Amino acid sequence: MLIDNTKLVEISRLSSVAVVIPTYNAIRELDVFETNLSVLRDSGISHILIIDSSSSDDTVAVAAQYGAMVHVIAKKDFNHGATRTMGLELLSDKDITYVLYMTQDAVFASVEDVYHLYDFVITNNLAGCYARQVARDNATIMARHLREFNYGKQSYVIKYQDKAQYGMKSIFNSNSCAIYDYKLLQAIGGFSSNVILSEDSLAFAEFLRLGYAVGYDANSICIHSHNYSLIQDFRRYFDIGVFQELNRGIIEEFGYIRSEGKRYIASEIRYVMGHNLLMLPSSVVHICAKISGFILGRNYKKLSIAICRRLSMHKKWWDQYYV
Repeated sequence: MLIDNTKLVEISRLSSVAVVIPTYNAIRELDVFETNLSVLRDSGISHILIIDSSSSDDTVAVAAQYGAMVHVIAKKDFNHGATRTMGLELLSDKDITYVLYMTQDAVFASVEDVYHLYDFVITNNLAGCYARQVARDNATIMARHLREFNYGKQSYVIKYQDKAQYGMKSIFNSNSCAIYDYKLLQAIGGFSSNVILSEDSLAFAEFLRLGYAVGYDANSICIHSHNYSLIQDFRRYFDIGVFQELNRGIIEEFGYIRSEGKRYIASEIRYVMGHNLLMLPSSVVHICAKISGFILGRNYKKLSIAICRRLSMHKKWWDQYYV
């Protein structure tokens, strides 16, 4: 029997890479979750770590079928930053050089896309890098535009001195599919725990301050999108507003995104008009929900915690992590 040495070399490329995926009832997205586990296994990644928030379905059993290590935590203990940092600690006895973070609803388009993301971070000597996200086939026109707007076709590498040119885009990042230098991520203490969202952006900000480069690989494709309802859009942008208010120092350091927001609104209206004019009223209503949610989030200190909890997508954060 002949051995395909080329295939063996491909698989060995990722032998010092681990992936961490927080999960909760991932079986509702079985086609995505299981397909991604298959892609990751076939890529030769050495360790697949699932941190499961006490799922009530067969998430743990399915993960085990693909050789994943599983660590179960209480649902109430999940936190965007702390849970992912826990992944670093659980991998501390492994021979790891890079760690890839994904969400249960994201899937690499192919094994080659895993390789490309790894090669990009290695070739450019990056502390961290995120992949290009492409909307699912069932994505709404607004969800499709959001992915095309945020994840362009041009790769880039950014250093701290580039922040004047890129503004807040300098620290744009997504842990739905992002890879990090394991030791450097450990050195900055992992991800912030007291953060309602965007723990990934804070990590990029810290890397840039320390003189490291971060990047975006447009040639590594990850399929991921959300068809948010009107209320979900409002709540998500409320949380974004809260994040920015709590991290005003970072916003001031890297630049406000008001102009980026205006560019996004104009882009979505043009996109919808060009693809499906009948969806324009829905688009405008969703834009208004995002704007109002964001403004309220930036002014959350004027609201009671009870009201903030009701307006937020991440409700338990207000009980456990808000200070």
